[in-house]
Amino acid sequence: MEEEIKEDNKEESKKVEMSVSSIEEAKKVVETLKEQNEIMAKNLEKAEELKVHEMLSGKATAGVTPKEKTKEEKARASAREVLKGTGYEDQLFPQ
Repeated sequence: MEEEIKEDNKEESKKVEMSVSSIEEAKKVVETLKEQNEIMAKNLEKAEELKVHEMLSGKATAGVTPKEKTKEEKARASAREVLKGTGYEDQLFPQ
């Protein structure tokens, strides 16, 4: 009877030790996550500052018309579209 109680106590103490170590590991993980969140917040602020700087830098993309394709480029694109999925589009009409 006493042996059973001792074994039960040993098992309970092992469970408590495992719980304590799990809690300590969880605390370490939480600290790591907090540090990573702070880093991400700083990176986000930097990205926002860069975006604002880019917007205010005076470089405009509005009103810029893309270069028109020539007849040959249009024909090549059309032929590639027709052959799409056959595997011949790259062989016959490389880009």
